[in-house]
Amino acid sequence: MFGLIRKALRPQLQRSPWLSRLFKPPQDPESTEPPHPSSEDANIANHSVPGGFHPVSLDDKFNSGKYTVLRKLGYGRFSTVWLARDSEAEKFVALKILRADCYDGKKDIFESEILSKITQQSEKSTHPGRRHVSSLLDTFKHEGPNGNHVCYVFDVLGHNLGHHTWQFERARIPFRSVKLITKQVLLALDFLHTECGVIHTDLQPSNMLLELENPEGAIKKYLYETSPRIHPKNGALLHEAISTSDIDTIKEPRIRLIDYGVWNLLEGRKPITISWKELLDGPPPLDRPEGMSDSEVSAYIDFLSNILVIDPSRRKTAAQLLQHEWLQNA
Repeated sequence: MFGLIRKALRPQLQRSPWLSRLFKPPQDPESTEPPHPSSEDANIANHSVPGGFHPVSLDDKFNSGKYTVLRKLGYGRFSTVWLARDSEAEKFVALKILRADCYDGKKDIFESEILSKITQQSEKSTHPGRRHVSSLLDTFKHEGPNGNHVCYVFDVLGHNLGHHTWQFERARIPFRSVKLITKQVLLALDFLHTECGVIHTDLQPSNMLLELENPEGAIKKYLYETSPRIHPKNGALLHEAISTSDIDTIKEPRIRLIDYGVWNLLEGRKPITISWKELLDGPPPLDRPEGMSDSEVSAYIDFLSNILVIDPSRRKTAAQLLQHEWLQNA
């Protein structure tokens, strides 16, 4: 099956050595292991740098005491993300704190402008894709020892899609879930492109998070049963994720796109398109989704062929891909 798919995509692979490496034959499943998590040491070290990350401890309060930090949820090149409790709304939220140099410094990343645009559009739109993007609940600034930090507040979400792939042999998510998630991603992209004038430049499984089925209940249960993760040597807080059920056991899994990457806010212009090479970042080798019937193989190959067109002017839009026969019963 893999050879058949590779043969069908041969023209695209010949034009792109990068894609050719991506679609190399899969390794022995016994040798396939999830990637080792990135070290947080560099992130921790940057806490003491002017213009860097804000040092955060459990029970710290933000925005005049409105938000209380409970756990660390994640970190990246420009920010850390924390589980917090909103005392006014009486709900759990995700608090994202940018490095002090992200604004009014050397690294203006325009994230506030993009998030504001998405949030404003989501509030007035009826596009179904709006339900599959992460929008703002609140934003404010926090003064700390390393500078002034822009902060964002979002809904709390569960594990990313990359985590779920490693629950299955050769990282293959069941076919039903693959179709459903593909459709949701395309709906989200169509909403971003056509109504927000925004492109997602870091589209990968780690930036696709599953919604929690019962957020308040799931988070309370997690906090009760799980102690904070602590660095064994320096005692720093390590990131964790609220537990979610395996994706194949969720009746109607729903994802949201987060962390839109290097932003492009397009005002009154046609959305910029980028090549597939720029969108991909090292997923597992292509293989037939678990549970796909033989009758769907040709439609699946055609769907992928339409996506893997290097020339943006010839590649189908998200809206056009949503009409493809392979997705009609998703």
